Amino acid sequence: MRNLDTPSNTGAPALRTGGFALARDRRGDALLLDLKDRADKNTKIESHADVTFDAEDLIRGYRLDVFDQDTPGGARWFTLHDRTTQHTAGDPTSKDPPLKLPPIHDEGYVKSTAASSERQDHPNASDDLYLHETVIAWDGWSLAAPPPGKAIVEPGEGDGGGSLARIDPAAGQKAPLLSVVSVGPNSLPRLRVGHHYRMRVRTVDLAGNSRGFSQKSLDPVKPYLESEQQPYLRLEPVPSPTVLRRHIDTEGESLEYLLIRSNGGISASDYASSDDVVNALAGKPYKYGDDSQRHIAPPKGSAQMAEQESRLEAAFGGTPAQVNSALTKIIDPATGKKTIAQTTIEVFPPGASLPNQRGGGLSEGADDDAKNKLAGAYAYYPDAQLVLPYLPDPFASGMALTGYDLTGNEVFHIEVPFAGEWPALAPFRIRLSEGAEGTTPQAAFQNGILEVALAKADVVRATLSSLFPDGRLEDFAIWHWMSNAATAPQPGQIDDLAKAARAGRHWMFTPYRKVTFTHAVQQPLAVPDMTKVIPTRVLGATYTDFEGSIVNHAKSTGRIDVPAEWTEDVDLVTNPEPRMAALGNAVPHSAHAFGFDLMPDEDQAEVTRADVGRISRQEFGDTKYRRITYHSVATTRFREFLPAVIANDPAKIQQVEQKQAPDGKTKPLLVHDVPSSARPAHADVMYSIPTFRWERNDEGSIRTHIRHGGGIRLWLRRPWFSSGDGEQLGVLLEPGIRLPPGWMRSPALEQSLGELAARPPLVSSEPLLRGVPAPIRQPAHSSVRSLTVSSSAQSRRLSGVGRASRAALAGAFPQPTAADLRRMLAPYVTMWGTDPIWDSAAPDQPPTVAAFPDHVSYATGLTLDEISPYARVTVAGHEVHWDKDRGLWYCDITVDAGDSYYPFVRLALARFQPHSVIDAHLSRVTVADFMQLVPNRTARVEIGSGSADITVTGFSGTNSAVSAEFPPREKPVVQPNTTMQVALQRRRASIPGDLGWERLNEITLEANFNGFNVVWSGSVALPEGALETHQHRLLITEIETFFRDQSDDDPAVITSPFLRERVVYADAFEL
Repeated sequence: MRNLDTPSNTGAPALRTGGFALARDRRGDALLLDLKDRADKNTKIESHADVTFDAEDLIRGYRLDVFDQDTPGGARWFTLHDRTTQHTAGDPTSKDPPLKLPPIHDEGYVKSTAASSERQDHPNASDDLYLHETVIAWDGWSLAAPPPGKAIVEPGEGDGGGSLARIDPAAGQKAPLLSVVSVGPNSLPRLRVGHHYRMRVRTVDLAGNSRGFSQKSLDPVKPYLESEQQPYLRLEPVPSPTVLRRHIDTEGESLEYLLIRSNGGISASDYASSDDVVNALAGKPYKYGDDSQRHIAPPKGSAQMAEQESRLEAAFGGTPAQVNSALTKIIDPATGKKTIAQTTIEVFPPGASLPNQRGGGLSEGADDDAKNKLAGAYAYYPDAQLVLPYLPDPFASGMALTGYDLTGNEVFHIEVPFAGEWPALAPFRIRLSEGAEGTTPQAAFQNGILEVALAKADVVRATLSSLFPDGRLEDFAIWHWMSNAATAPQPGQIDDLAKAARAGRHWMFTPYRKVTFTHAVQQPLAVPDMTKVIPTRVLGATYTDFEGSIVNHAKSTGRIDVPAEWTEDVDLVTNPEPRMAALGNAVPHSAHAFGFDLMPDEDQAEVTRADVGRISRQEFGDTKYRRITYHSVATTRFREFLPAVIANDPAKIQQVEQKQAPDGKTKPLLVHDVPSSARPAHADVMYSIPTFRWERNDEGSIRTHIRHGGGIRLWLRRPWFSSGDGEQLGVLLEPGIRLPPGWMRSPALEQSLGELAARPPLVSSEPLLRGVPAPIRQPAHSSVRSLTVSSSAQSRRLSGVGRASRAALAGAFPQPTAADLRRMLAPYVTMWGTDPIWDSAAPDQPPTVAAFPDHVSYATGLTLDEISPYARVTVAGHEVHWDKDRGLWYCDITVDAGDSYYPFVRLALARFQPHSVIDAHLSRVTVADFMQLVPNRTARVEIGSGSADITVTGFSGTNSAVSAEFPPREKPVVQPNTTMQVALQRRRASIPGDLGWERLNEITLEANFNGFNVVWSGSVALPEGALETHQHRLLITEIETFFRDQSDDDPAVITSPFLRERVVYADAFEL
């Protein structure tokens, strides 16, 4: 029956020394042929035919003689069949005394054929006969007389209900004749390990006759009548020493598991007396100490082993005094009990009792019934010194202990002999104690104690085996087999094997038992450090894998766990507004990212190891980007050895990596950007409107107003954050365009389409600045925000399926030319140009990242979902904002088209996630409507005594309307033709609002231009008291004149029917 303790692999059982045997191969076949031959001869006899008999036909049995080369008194032959038979005649039921006949001295014999069959009560009994191939076997006793002592009987039929019984020949006698057979005096040889023997067989005929026994060779000229000389060798290995408890087991301890406990900075003794431990052990039948002890005793032997090892020679053939002295070492003749003193035996749990029979197990109470057996009960021996209550194995002269650390390296080997003379060998104690910090495991024997010293968190798995006496290796049968000429190893190997066997290191001679020594610590001895770990993600994955190593103290750390903490910006349309960090209500998250058990040599624990099947992975269930703070938590390797109250309190058994640096800030190397692994959702743009921004300074006598134009506001529908936090609205641009003057050159942004297609994207989470080199960043999975080219290995980790798909496409389609790529990109990138009815400075063609000064990030080399992966774009990322009143998202984009007057811009837009794997940065493209950009204007008013000087600067344009001719000239005059007017107005108190201003005076500013850059200037007289009453203002307006179609309901505003005017700029300075 298999159970939890049954090993999956095991060796064959050890052989047992059983004497000598003579065997015949295929003996059953030979018997079958003999039976057929004798059946034929019997048929001939019955038919009165002549029959010739062979000697084999007359053989009844055999008599075996043994030659002992090393017997005391000189080598000679012995018969194993010499016997004396004592017959006693008389009716056992009669009162008359029986008649004792003279003893008969003769030789017995062994039958030539002795077959057996199955018992009739066998569940599948058959009439088949079984014939063993062994003809004669000798185990040290006569083959013609029974041995002394008890015999094995059926279970329950022996003495005391056991399986052994002392046989009384007269018991149950019914016949009038009782025969008792005994061995002839001085007839038997001694079977001893190390002696050399030969054998011969004398045949016995049907009448019981054979050649007579002789102590010399029967026929010296025929040596083949005798067997070759063979040594009698020990087949059994020497069992490992017996291990006995000295105290009650504590948590995690067992018979072969010795344990002490401490913690970092505290000794085992102080730990055992600490308040936490004392309180945790309250009410338990044991306490912790500074050591753990076991008794080590020689393995148990048998009387037969001792006899064959010549340990009882004085009891055979000696004087009566010598015989008595030998026997009383073991048995008290007066009582029949052992003379060896018994040591104190305690049992656990209290109330258990020792069994009535050896091996019966501990019972609950005095009743030794099987139903009362206690599982897990055991005995322990609290005395400092034990006395053996049994005969030790005569081959066990000492003990060998070899210790190995958890990586399999040997740390010590010690050999300790058992003190005393056999059979009174003295057990000793083995003691586990605390070693000095930083030392390797040590083992030393002194004053009867084998001391094993371990530093904190050390674990030693030791093999405990016996030693045999010097010079006895050749008495092992296994050694003769190993060194046989036909199979012997090389001479050097033989020496190594012999050395290992003598040192107790060869399991075939001295099998070992495993003993574990552990110095457990309550907490890991070092705080873990995972600053070398980075997350990796592939396209389409809903999880992130991790690479790198966690620094830890692996001897004391059994497990590493990594918690994760982050917040998420979430925009659920079912909620009235989004939850995000900008509003202070981002959704907090915490999770167990990953964890794994450690091997004891992993001080640099790789979080992903294919060789052990370790995959560190955090599952999110989506593909969004997250900025996550990770930290590691180390749990003690020795949790099972601690009281439950302590073991179940994480704070007491763990070391936690601190997330904050000494300055209180989160350690940057613990914060990681887990990139988005799928393209964002399509941006739902509702509409766009032009915008401008005012900058006013109305203090003092010189006042300045600046209108910043070039703005566009895009209104977007919910939801946002489809790719996670930090999702932006990106303006898509054609790559490879040189930046305009005033910007530091950025080679990354100026790479050609061919160059971009051959390398991973370049992403910056910071804006491009004027006159400053482009910032450098790590790959998109890193928490460092800068711009760089990803290495090939990093690219593989970030791209995954994306790069594979691009490779597949590259193999299926030829690479497009640069012209083809530009044609592909044209519908999906931002374009701009001048108003065709105006001549003005043309914007740079095409726009670059520098044309969008409000961008917060940029990237180049990004792919689009709509077109070939060879076609790459540049993107300028812009933040989006939440408008609570409208319940919409919006994005303000400023476009710097240079000095172009009201240029048209067609924005190509996409959601942009800077933290993404390759091929996942951009959503599908949204192309906005054409939009005209408002020019910048700067108005300056200098207030003097009685007048105000006005200056307006900016760029403008010109069209044919400047000549007021129709049809217009083919080549109009190249000069700006907008009119800048200034009106002095006064507020009428009776009319509120802007309608309450009345015009007092109006002038047209004089225009001075340099190309399309214009300075309008003039002066307005101020009425007396205008500055004190605060009821006056200057209204500046710019009027644009242009051609348009004439309609009946739209009368001309000037003399020409085809000219119209509109106000394109207005500003007011209150005085």
